[in-house]
Amino acid sequence: MQNKASSGEDFSVGAAVSGSQARTRIERLERMREAIASATGHLTTSRRRMNLTVRIRPGFVRLESSAPSYYSDRKLPPDEYRPPATRIMAPRGIALRLYLIGLFHAQAVTAPGRVPVPVPLQDPHRTSWADLIAVDARRQGRGRVAASVHDKKLRQLHNALKRLASPQVQLMYLPQEEQRSGRYDLPQLLDEEGPRSDGTVKDYVVPEERDEVVRLPDGLFVNGWIHVLEDTELAFLLMIAHEMQMRGEPSVSISSHVRLYHFGIGPHAHGKHLLLQRFGLLHTDVDSSRDEKGRVPHPNDPLLLGLHRFRLLTDGFSRPAVDVVIDALNDHPGS
Repeated sequence: MQNKASSGEDFSVGAAVSGSQARTRIERLERMREAIASATGHLTTSRRRMNLTVRIRPGFVRLESSAPSYYSDRKLPPDEYRPPATRIMAPRGIALRLYLIGLFHAQAVTAPGRVPVPVPLQDPHRTSWADLIAVDARRQGRGRVAASVHDKKLRQLHNALKRLASPQVQLMYLPQEEQRSGRYDLPQLLDEEGPRSDGTVKDYVVPEERDEVVRLPDGLFVNGWIHVLEDTELAFLLMIAHEMQMRGEPSVSISSHVRLYHFGIGPHAHGKHLLLQRFGLLHTDVDSSRDEKGRVPHPNDPLLLGLHRFRLLTDGFSRPAVDVVIDALNDHPGS
């Protein structure tokens, strides 16, 4: 039986950040500032194609067929019934960011219709995955048992690649996975829509102009947003971009059923729209039946529940991500 209170959409869940959450995020971004600048610099200087609109196949973002219903519009389906983008999300993981960066870099250096050359895990002579990702890593311990920032970054890269290459995901191929050493050395991108129904997996091929794709602004990558946004925020932006472009509409509303069972996005992640609006990446047209925080006066009457409409603000990605997010969180530290 469907939960009536959620037949429309609950916008209050997870919508606000506490003062302590804002401070923690600001501190993390300040620690990462130099690493983000370095990763963004490597990504920018390594590309051969400028002003790139990143193209992502729709199946990465949305399931064509609805996941099995669990009789509630608030219960998130298990991993196997989510699209790849939300299947690889993790609160402190980097798999989603890493894969999106891989798509950007592949398209920035490879012609459409071609299979990109694999990027090494680390290499002093050419661009590597270790150059392209920024992580929140600090040196720990002393003397011989100390863990360096580089060691911790490699550990996070290993964990992300292991997740991306897992049988349930298969967005990466590790050709040396069976080796005792160097198993993560030369990962290869696989098609972003993951395994097909018959279990087969395709090599990643840079989309051609005639292909149906979801387009993202290059500012997401070259201005550092990819390192600054959390997985739930990235997933929400991907969902809005997908729906706007696939429907051909300037703004979109999304029901809780579609959000959960096609996009694999739960109520907490959906509540990120207020933060994204604060960052200048999203515009929200508030439904007249709700207040500015998404609350409704009659939550148990589905006939009175309306849906907000969302519009992606691509110009927002042209600004420096770290400064914008820190300023926004400082202005509203506990709202």
